[in-house]
Amino acid sequence: MVNADYTIFVDQTHWYLMEISSQQNLSPQTQENITEVVWLNVQQSREALTQSYRSLNDSLSRYITE
Repeated sequence: MVNADYTIFVDQTHWYLMEISSQQNLSPQTQENITEVVWLNVQQSREALTQSYRSLNDSLSRYITE
């Protein structure tokens, strides 16, 4: 049961596998409370997924290959 003082919601997100030719600067979307954005290589992506929600790990790990 959920306490009436709380609202539970799930945001829909879209993920894209990208390759880049430069390390261009990224800007976080601060109005969405995103404070940091970074480019990750394959190994860094795998590591980040181990620190993430299981549903993200399950969904994205199959696409992160060398």
